[in-house]
Amino acid sequence: MPGKNATKTHGRSRSSTSHGPSGQDRRPAHPDSSTDGANRGRRPGGPAVYLHVGGSRTGTAHLQDVLWKNRAALAADGVLYPLERHSEHVAAASDLRGLQSDDGWNPQWEGAWLRIAERARTWTGSGVVISDELLAGATEQQARQAVESLRPAEVHVVLVARDLARQLPSDWQEQVKHQNTATHEQFVDHLIGLGAEAAGPSGDPFSSLYDAPSVLETWRACLPPERLHVVTVPRANAPNGLVWRRFAELIGVDPGRYEIGVSGEETSMGAVETELIRRVNLAVGDRLGDKYDALVRFYLADTILASRPDPMRIALPREHYSWVLENSQRIVARLREGGYDVVGDLDELLPVPPPAEGEPDGGEDVTLSDLLDAAIESTACILEHWSWAMEKESRPRDRVQEAD
Repeated sequence: MPGKNATKTHGRSRSSTSHGPSGQDRRPAHPDSSTDGANRGRRPGGPAVYLHVGGSRTGTAHLQDVLWKNRAALAADGVLYPLERHSEHVAAASDLRGLQSDDGWNPQWEGAWLRIAERARTWTGSGVVISDELLAGATEQQARQAVESLRPAEVHVVLVARDLARQLPSDWQEQVKHQNTATHEQFVDHLIGLGAEAAGPSGDPFSSLYDAPSVLETWRACLPPERLHVVTVPRANAPNGLVWRRFAELIGVDPGRYEIGVSGEETSMGAVETELIRRVNLAVGDRLGDKYDALVRFYLADTILASRPDPMRIALPREHYSWVLENSQRIVARLREGGYDVVGDLDELLPVPPPAEGEPDGGEDVTLSDLLDAAIESTACILEHWSWAMEKESRPRDRVQEAD
């Protein structure tokens, strides 16, 4: 496929890998191999700070996991991931934007952004990465505050973009995991009907969730376009881990030096599993309270249902393809005109045409039989897990009784 592994920058093509002659115009992964760790590639005005701002359902959680698990190795190579806790980026981004949790303002968020910014400013290596999707919804004033708090570092913004025909179904799944009860068709109809006024789980508008040019234009108010980067999510048939490789080379490290996990992708459910969770949401309502995330989102969805083999693909409703194509073409045109640094190929943001009418599209209607099979398998897994937990809990008691 032409362009699948190409990188286009201001109309000039270059390879998305640093190996071989085709990648020679990409900056080297390690600017100064004569020094170690935090001193490697030290910039005169401070490190280059990469603000990874999302977008929604583009592999953000996976990239954050890779950065967190490899933070020691990255620091040894001169790049800091400045978190003391895995989820500290949420507190920092929420503090910057003045957001509240469901229970109101969290006092633990107070000053979280400035603490991370200070670690970034004082880092003596070549680069720093700060990652959170909430940053995509920043206002111009909040973007300026973020950039000012990081000076004298050279600030860059990185936005990972995905084609809408895959992003919208993926985001429906994510919203269902946040207690949403809308069907896939209702979800897409809602977005099309409200457009820029539609909001996601965080309350941010459509533009910060799906409109890459709008996000970059906000940050362009305080940064030049050459420091605004778009990393494209490759086609579905691309090798696993390609988003990480593109992201790693952008921040100046060799992607092959780090552990990225078995698949190199985020956990995901299929159409049957997502519909089952949606119906569970209808059944339990608000009865689980603050235990919903632990029990449904992380345990039932991410642990049990996401592990089912051969999931049915969640396909964009065929009747909405023309709307998605029109908006995707508009997004790509605005990105080309913006003069941004593109890692990947903007054509990857254009949706693949759906199969001809009457041909299966991978998004067949979910049947009650499908749901029953998934529910029975899930129940069996839950009982097996409970049996294991009960056995584990009883072992200390048995040892105490034996001692008596």
